[in-house]
Amino acid sequence: MEEFDTKNAALLLRYGKIMLKSNYATNDVKNNLMKMACFIKSAEYSFFVTETALVVINSIDNEVRMVTVKDNAYNFEKTTLVEKEVTSFYNNQISTDTLYKKLAAIDHTAVDFPLYIQLLCAGTISGAAYCMFNQTSAVAFLAFFVTIIAYFVYLLVQKFLQVKMLSALVYSLCVSIISIVLYKKALIPDSFSLILSGLMPLLPGSVIVNSIKASINGDYISGLTQGIYAINTILMLVFPVVFVLTNT
Repeated sequence: MEEFDTKNAALLLRYGKIMLKSNYATNDVKNNLMKMACFIKSAEYSFFVTETALVVINSIDNEVRMVTVKDNAYNFEKTTLVEKEVTSFYNNQISTDTLYKKLAAIDHTAVDFPLYIQLLCAGTISGAAYCMFNQTSAVAFLAFFVTIIAYFVYLLVQKFLQVKMLSALVYSLCVSIISIVLYKKALIPDSFSLILSGLMPLLPGSVIVNSIKASINGDYISGLTQGIYAINTILMLVFPVVFVLTNT
């Protein structure tokens, strides 16, 4: 029985870790884990979920297990694979051991959009945002290319330093400096619109929404944690803009 419970705890931790890494809302992570715990007849487990950590507590012997997540990002390919395997498990098509092995394989496999797709998406968001803030013009194409350059730098910093806040700060600094240079060269009518649209890809809108959802559902600690994370990200994006604009 002890071995069976250990396997169940490991499965729940693995499943929760993948969901957190894929930017699931903390409330959704908790609900999915509770559903799986009931399915595998381990209702004695309770869960504490934040943006970067998952704690699994066994109410019978008070055993506590925790897993942390250093980096998270939307990864629809990985989520699709996970949900497919979990659905098969719920349909009794695969065993608990098989599900754990499949989830571990998915977790250790890098399933990401190609680099050029990520850059094009970031540029498109920025270009579209510029058209929303201003009338459609050739400057929207400049916003597209400026964001591609800055986002490439962001991905490099994130890859080697793995500090998301610092990466966001460097990204904002790149957008601000390039925008000011273009404005000084009289290539754009104003720098602020270009900077504002360039920051759109990294604004933590989904985190703010998840924070509100968690608070509404009564999960105040997770809501507060996500809210603080969103505020910190916004500050990292705003500080370089203020610094560059006040010193040029």
